[in-house]
Amino acid sequence: IGTNAQHRLDFWNDAWNNLRHWPLSGTGFHGFGAGSRLTTPHEAAYSAYAHNGFLQVLSDGGLLFGLPVLCAVALALVAAGRLVRQGSSDPTRLLALVAAVCLLLHVGMDFDWAYPALVALTALLLAVGAAPERALAPSRSRGRLAVAVVVLSLVGVSAVVAWGGILHVNLPIGGSS
Repeated sequence: IGTNAQHRLDFWNDAWNNLRHWPLSGTGFHGFGAGSRLTTPHEAAYSAYAHNGFLQVLSDGGLLFGLPVLCAVALALVAAGRLVRQGSSDPTRLLALVAAVCLLLHVGMDFDWAYPALVALTALLLAVGAAPERALAPSRSRGRLAVAVVVLSLVGVSAVVAWGGILHVNLPIGGSS
């Protein structure tokens, strides 16, 4: 546990060093490892990931990409927190918020956001948790169901194309099988 924790602290420090070296643009998509070797030469372990999704976004995308992503997460959490303070009695929203917060806590110590399925899951949980109660009420409209089916189908087809024609949910984007 001690070695793992020390490596993570080193990776987090590497992410800050990358951000200090390339503050606006970052190291580029999947550039954390290469940037770390340039900005922080040391004998400790190197990694392709910062093992912290928030720092990874800042390291890879700089302030131009990192700040909007972090602001979007913060705004979603603020909206969700506002609904909790209002005393919603909907267990679906409460459980979605608890699950989203747990995922975001884990993002703070691992590279969950390298997996598109976990990014989508976090976004969906935050959307359900922050949605007004009327938005979650069951709808009898077939038109809405048809739109939902079309949108989900397009997302599915896009995902298959994005992963080279074969859906590898357990591989990070750019990973090999």
